[in-house]
Amino acid sequence: MLWNDAHALKPLSSCLSLLQPITFLIMRTKFYRLIVPLLFITIFFSLNSRASQQSTEKLRIIIASGVRLRAAPTSAASEIARLGIGAVVRELNQSINRERVGDTEEHWYEVVASDGKQGWVFGAFALVFDTSTRVELYRKIASERLKIENATFAEWSDFEKFLSKAIMEIKQTDALAELEFARLVATKRAAESIPSDRQQEPLYQNWIKAREKSVVYSEPAGQWFVRSDLFWELQKKYSALAIAEQIAWTAANNPLPGECEGYIPCHLYSFNQGEGRYLKLYPQGPHTNEAVDNLAEQLEQFVKDIKTAAPPDATDRGEAQKSLRELRAAVTKTAAQKKAVVLRQLDALEKYYR
Repeated sequence: MLWNDAHALKPLSSCLSLLQPITFLIMRTKFYRLIVPLLFITIFFSLNSRASQQSTEKLRIIIASGVRLRAAPTSAASEIARLGIGAVVRELNQSINRERVGDTEEHWYEVVASDGKQGWVFGAFALVFDTSTRVELYRKIASERLKIENATFAEWSDFEKFLSKAIMEIKQTDALAELEFARLVATKRAAESIPSDRQQEPLYQNWIKAREKSVVYSEPAGQWFVRSDLFWELQKKYSALAIAEQIAWTAANNPLPGECEGYIPCHLYSFNQGEGRYLKLYPQGPHTNEAVDNLAEQLEQFVKDIKTAAPPDATDRGEAQKSLRELRAAVTKTAAQKKAVVLRQLDALEKYYR
């Protein structure tokens, strides 16, 4: 769990371990008939008091990366530690006054982190945490974090780490789908934010090594990408849910490693792995027009190129014909605005590769 409740069992464990020798000694006295019931009553009320105290504990969850734990309730106070997204802390006190940090005015909260460090966090970064509503809270955090486009590698990797832990706590199918998709997007953005001139640094190398089955390096781009098949597998896993379409569209737009360098059969193959695959699954989907528009824009240049190109060889013909058939089948099922345009472009390409 994101919050470790093992400490809640320690009082009970300690009492039970001490109870046996104490009871033995009491039994040797002549007042044991009176003392034993009193002992059990005392222990019962002690445990009940502890349980009541724990049930009224106020918890907060950190919703951003690298949130500063400060020595006093002010942004000018010294930094004690930094808390990662998803860290659950125990609230002790609330500052009397609010403070404006950036565009937000909030109270500060004195908290204790899971490692025992105590300090103050700004309220805008620490929401009230209730285990009974954790599913919706995790979904809210994921949704808000995905809206941030300019996050750093550290922030995306921290977000990915939080989602991996959250997924282990969730059983609700639709919530799982959202969080698994969010985690894959976080991995994608973390990979793409690795600086090309610093890839050999331990921070990035360790992250890449831990995800060697999830990411792939593109030499021409000088970048790491998430493997597209992971998105397609996730789409298949949750194909019965509405989010599957969004996953498919993300997969269709996920960059592939390598470079076609104007080689038309290569580009046609890539189209089928992206827009074409999306159109096969969702011929009437919300991104159908956009997918067909993308195809029309890119095919237009190829139609111009073949007018002055030398005749293709047999190998190119075979590869291109297969890809053109698949692409035509996908586009034909749609009712996209530029469907007719794309079909005419495919006619021209099929004639050239015949």
